Amino acid sequence: MTDTEKKATVTVQRRVRRIPASTIRPDRAGQFRHDVAAQAVVAGNQDIKVLAVSACASGNGKGHIAVRVGRILVYVEDRDALNAFRDAWSRATDLADSAFGPLWVTPQSETAARIRRDGGAPIC
Repeated sequence: MTDTEKKATVTVQRRVRRIPASTIRPDRAGQFRHDVAAQAVVAGNQDIKVLAVSACASGNGKGHIAVRVGRILVYVEDRDALNAFRDAWSRATDLADSAFGPLWVTPQSETAARIRRDGGAPIC
């Protein structure tokens, strides 16, 4: 194994816990949900994809929004869940300076960011 391969190796610890059958209950529609709690650590720029799936196209007959950030995929099934994620990311954004340090913005970098965002050259 080369040094590069050693650096690329990732160790994952898995903790599996048995859930007693008496605690598993069907939801209102009588269907059993398999919700999963997960933790992910991400760094660097991540590719994203967001897709709305209509009720007719979904497997369960309910519309949802699929949000993929890097290798993390989240299915959002209603507006309450969407609002919860939006609020959480808004709070995380408010904490960014204290967690990662301030983002220094120069007039040149601000103009470059505006050009990238708007997809064109600045209007003079």
